[in-house]
Amino acid sequence: MAQYDFNSDGVFDLDEFRYGWNNEAREMEFDEPTEEKVITNFEFADANGDGLLDLEEGMILRPPVIGSHYVDGFMYFDANQDRMLDIDEFSAAYKALDEYVEDGLIATAFKLGDLNDDGNLTWDEFYRLALIKDG
Repeated sequence: MAQYDFNSDGVFDLDEFRYGWNNEAREMEFDEPTEEKVITNFEFADANGDGLLDLEEGMILRPPVIGSHYVDGFMYFDANQDRMLDIDEFSAAYKALDEYVEDGLIATAFKLGDLNDDGNLTWDEFYRLALIKDG
């Protein structure tokens, strides 16, 4: 998305992000996101709250262009809004999708997704796990 950094300052402001997402959605023949979706996803990725996305924060937002339902799900189940899912939040998410899933399967999936073994799933870990499950 560097091509959308129009002023070449190394960060994306909301307007640059909006333009980039709309352009990529058109190129991939997806529906363009609503303004609410753009703002919600921008704020989600803006980890330091400065109103700008650096390269690392901006890369978080590549997946929403492909499937924003992942970000929506992550944000919904991140009950304490710490940008991570603990086992309880992950379990609630899994059971919302399949109420009959066994706790052992949930624990196994969580362990598989928790790449750094810190007891939490970051957005990146969650997204990678979702791709494994959906792929």
